[in-house]
Amino acid sequence: MRITSEHINENGCIDGLREQNAVVVGLSYREGGAFCMDLLRVDGHVGKLTLSLINQFGFRGFRNGCVVSRIRAWPPLHTPTCEAATQKGAWAVLYGNDIPVEHLPPILIHVRDSASESSAFLVHVDSSYGGSFAALCGAIDLEDC
Repeated sequence: MRITSEHINENGCIDGLREQNAVVVGLSYREGGAFCMDLLRVDGHVGKLTLSLINQFGFRGFRNGCVVSRIRAWPPLHTPTCEAATQKGAWAVLYGNDIPVEHLPPILIHVRDSASESSAFLVHVDSSYGGSFAALCGAIDLEDC
């Protein structure tokens, strides 16, 4: 299923996504700029999160075996400036650990100017034990998640 902004609420939650306590069992990068994450859900099914048209991505302690605590997505120019999206969240994974909130406007201008299309997303995958992944991408697809 292709995710659009209509599937994402104001807190960045993706409607219907059952990622809580899923275990990352596969990470891969496909030619053409797609990043795939296989998630073993608590009910035993494996779903796939695919991010494509990637502009930028970053990892911090994120690997196979991580237990996912949450996956959030926002249009990057409408990202809340709360902790989940700044110092402890996606922007920090992409641009450094201690990014001050006052530095977000220039970064957002850069993102706006470099985004390939208006449907771009800032995606943040946080694990229960400290690992984190973030990406700026043009599309999000879910299979059995």
